[in-house]
Amino acid sequence: MPMILRRTYPLLLSTLLAISALGCGRPDPAPPGSSAARDSAAAPDSLAGGYRAVAVTNGGAITGRVLLAGPAPVLPEFEIINDATSCGPASKNNRLETSNGGIGGVVVYLDGVTQGKPMPALPESALTVDQQGCQYVPHVLVAPLGSTVTFTNSDNVPHNVRVENPATDSMLMNRTQPDRGNRDPFPVRVRGPVSVGCDYHPWMSAYVFGVDNPYYAVTGADGSFSIDGIPPGTYRVRMWLNGIDAVPRRDNSGRLIRYAFGAPHTEEKDIEVSAGGSAAVDFKLTLAADDPGRAFR
Repeated sequence: MPMILRRTYPLLLSTLLAISALGCGRPDPAPPGSSAARDSAAAPDSLAGGYRAVAVTNGGAITGRVLLAGPAPVLPEFEIINDATSCGPASKNNRLETSNGGIGGVVVYLDGVTQGKPMPALPESALTVDQQGCQYVPHVLVAPLGSTVTFTNSDNVPHNVRVENPATDSMLMNRTQPDRGNRDPFPVRVRGPVSVGCDYHPWMSAYVFGVDNPYYAVTGADGSFSIDGIPPGTYRVRMWLNGIDAVPRRDNSGRLIRYAFGAPHTEEKDIEVSAGGSAAVDFKLTLAADDPGRAFR
């Protein structure tokens, strides 16, 4: 053996053994469906990959409504500080949608599901957030982890798309769209909601809600929802509604620079789904504008 190999071989061997020992010390991945796996799946930035599509025969369904307990709060209009000709109608506050006692735009989903029907094959139109009249359309969009959402500008005024993760206060994307027809892709990697805003128009807000299984719905204007194709079992049903309070943040001259929005409203319930059956679950929310107990960001 050449002299240089005789000198380096013991060092190389010891390094490899050390790396191997480190690897052996790592815990094995939690089995699907275990409590450890559920805790991992609940992490705000967890990625899809644990969910497995299987044939579901005689699946059940969950139907219900998200209801408003008491009168609907009256939300103040947004302050339009520029581009009034194009953006004037955007003064109408879109943080809360109600009809016939129900609340629209609420995300309802099953948590911790590891297998079931395939993830949906969504068309591009279902994964697009458009800027129309200085508002995001839709206000809430649900997208599977690993998919790509496209932000488009259909206005004749410039926008920028600022996407942030509320759980970590980190910036995920910031793209200027100066012209009508501009398009920018956004890869969905965060489980749960990320917030979308525009620095040109501080009242603009939207959410992209990442999901890791196909059992989700966004409530209609009357608060109704339906989720089907569910394997029999007991599930945790969660709901999420964006905070309705909006507080203006101003610079030293009093000019509006941003709105801070209240913390989201969330609830959860456990429900049993039988084969071929339909289980009903309703949520009732008491909402009040200017709630002093809600955090703002």
